[in-house]
Amino acid sequence: MKQFSEQIKKKVEQPIIFVGNSIGGAMATLATISFLDKRMKNIYPLCITFSSPLVGNVALRESIGSQDWLGRFSHVVSKHDFVPRMLLAPFESIALHLISIFSQGEIIMGNDFDPIQACRELLDNVKCLGNSSPYKPFGIYMIYSTQGAACIEDSQAALEMLILTLQSTEENGIADALISEHKSYGDKLKNVFESGYSTRALNIFPESSVETGIALQLEAMGFQTLTKSAFDALKKTIDLKNKHDMDIKDLNSKLSENQSRLAELEWYIKMVSKGNSCSSYDVFKDLGEKKDFHINRHRMNLEDFWDKIIDMVKNQQLPSDFRYQNKWINAGTTYRRLVEPLDIANFYHLHSDRGSCLSIKNRLLPHRVLEKWLDDKNQTRIERGRGRKKTRTKFASLTEDSRFWARVEEADKDLTNLQPKKEQTIIAHLKKSLKDFEAYVSKMIKEKSISMEVFFEESGFMIWWKKYREFQQQHSEEWNQAPLSSNPWKRRNWEFRRQVFDSVL
Repeated sequence: MKQFSEQIKKKVEQPIIFVGNSIGGAMATLATISFLDKRMKNIYPLCITFSSPLVGNVALRESIGSQDWLGRFSHVVSKHDFVPRMLLAPFESIALHLISIFSQGEIIMGNDFDPIQACRELLDNVKCLGNSSPYKPFGIYMIYSTQGAACIEDSQAALEMLILTLQSTEENGIADALISEHKSYGDKLKNVFESGYSTRALNIFPESSVETGIALQLEAMGFQTLTKSAFDALKKTIDLKNKHDMDIKDLNSKLSENQSRLAELEWYIKMVSKGNSCSSYDVFKDLGEKKDFHINRHRMNLEDFWDKIIDMVKNQQLPSDFRYQNKWINAGTTYRRLVEPLDIANFYHLHSDRGSCLSIKNRLLPHRVLEKWLDDKNQTRIERGRGRKKTRTKFASLTEDSRFWARVEEADKDLTNLQPKKEQTIIAHLKKSLKDFEAYVSKMIKEKSISMEVFFEESGFMIWWKKYREFQQQHSEEWNQAPLSSNPWKRRNWEFRRQVFDSVL
């Protein structure tokens, strides 16, 4: 594989197509995944397989879907060919039969071997256990017969049709069909594309264009009579897609409404904070039970909206790639950066005795989930070679780390608890925690990923910082290596504040 990769890096300048037949199809699939993962020369390949066994489980399918790679894989499958379906049966139930039927592409006929019985047992295992197999299809499946061909993108529909088309195989000639169709893709596919077909063989009268399309697909895959299970499998896929489309349309409308609500919430927060020398976080926390009705109303409505979306994603009521779409990630990130500081303020005002807001149990579900969506998307960008973060020229309007104020609250607790009477192990832990927080703030300042309101004269952070500087001055020998405690940093912090205000003015 290493030699193959080196050759690709040197020679490939045009789009590449991986093609494989039978086991070679599985190898072509794996090679394509490897190629996509390494992003060689930023070329996105295609993979076309013929008679390939399944590759991977649900986790692999979801991973490929999250990378938006599903459209890169196309699999051609004959109606009767067993090989693309063989891993739908437990391996222990098919191993001996496969050895009996195939050996380097040739059929072994021993004196005590009955190929018809062997094939029938193989089929029975697939028919009975197919849906429970850990192996799952992904990509676009083209299932063909002498009547034509049909393409299926939905993975669950593809799985069901792989099983149902095999069930339609007639008992007579079952062994010949399984073996011969595995070897004759070329000629039969040529005949498929040169011939036409109609729905007359199905002897049905479709009631809608949707049902007509389903009938055409079923006939193309070789169903001579309309079976309810096959019809329902395809109809379910179409109905699910239509429902997804309607749900997305409804959510898009509600998103616009909630974006307006978010903008109004931001305006209210600024109005409440106007004239104060502290941050909006501090103002909201100090309001206590007198919190502005408009702020709380918008905050709760926005939380309900994102709770609903997260539930729909969890229950698979939306397309599998929904959570990777930039539109929703960006909207969720803005919501989280604006609203989570308010939730943190509410927590430390009412429930500070319950521990830290940095703990998972004390963090609201929408914030946890939406941050993971953003992290997953960023990881995908990094893997695609697009993860380099742009250098900021101005400080963020909303602090990028939506849990910043929770970290300030915990740093304040650590400083308060840093008493000489404490055990040395506890003191060492608190000192390390404070130094880590210094390094964290230093990094945010350097990257300009922090809001300027953090440095207002009476903000919670600046109050903590003044207390922390006093503590450092009293323990200068112990703290001379802290990121913000050296003389240059002391000066730099106040100069930084002036620069921040100068940049605004």
